[in-house]
Amino acid sequence: MIKHYLKVAFRNLVKYKTQSLVSIIGLAVGFTCFALSVLWIRYEMTYDTFHNGADRIYMVRAHYTDSPSSTSNVTPYPLANYLQEKMPEIEATASTSIYRDMKFRLGDNEQEVVMATADSVFMNFFNIRLLKGTVNFLKENDPEIAITEEFARKLFGSEEDALGKEVELSGRPRKIGAIVSGWSRHSNIPYSVLSSARRYPRWSSKGEQLFIRVRAGVDRDTFQKKMEDIDILDIPKESELAKLLITPISALRYSDYVSKVDVVISFSYIFYFSLAGRYIESITVQWQTEPTKMYYLRHLLYEAPFHDCAYKAD
Repeated sequence: MIKHYLKVAFRNLVKYKTQSLVSIIGLAVGFTCFALSVLWIRYEMTYDTFHNGADRIYMVRAHYTDSPSSTSNVTPYPLANYLQEKMPEIEATASTSIYRDMKFRLGDNEQEVVMATADSVFMNFFNIRLLKGTVNFLKENDPEIAITEEFARKLFGSEEDALGKEVELSGRPRKIGAIVSGWSRHSNIPYSVLSSARRYPRWSSKGEQLFIRVRAGVDRDTFQKKMEDIDILDIPKESELAKLLITPISALRYSDYVSKVDVVISFSYIFYFSLAGRYIESITVQWQTEPTKMYYLRHLLYEAPFHDCAYKAD
């Protein structure tokens, strides 16, 4: 039976050469478009999923009274302790400030890097390990910094050669005092440098990016509703907070957290590209399963008009 099917298929390929060629190319193009789109979408949707408990990590964002229609990525530093006291669903919090496009100079070599401010809480929250050196870079106002092992190998060839080197960071002299573990490049915060955090205890400050990890089993929608219902008036009057919301760490890439320049292509374009591939596949398969359509098309375009003319002449 299979041999018979193969024989029929081969005969159809030979009989309808043009149609078969179009069908094969169409299927190849459609399947390739769809497969690449699926891989692309999966890649874009898995940013920062490598963190421990990534499905329970959120970034707290805010609306402020002076611009209620826009969403801010920064919040006051005291908000972290306030939320942990008010909401038992929160397991841990960590605050940082992210500085992109920092000028890192070593001799005549200058390049732009991403720097994150850190303290011991931030290090533990994201499981950043100290590999070599000391923790002096965590002390406030200390001139020492830490760089990732990947960045150390790129600049110096080895981690040992990086320790103790004098560099400039945005024009300020710094000393490399530690080597730390880095994150995957598949992150919205691909830091290369860590520096000590400067904390501003006033509610009027707006310089911290606050991350929280909720306890296992907490429903996201219920938790979000509870966040929105927090009585902002209970916070000291110097605060300009109007409303709080949460965004999963894996969803930050398409939430205006990342600059449009860094997002190579819109997610919607990838989706449309995938649909186009599926459409080409479906049209090609439908056309291939009915090979006589080409015959009827030729008959309609070329033979039928002459037949009708001959019939009328008679």
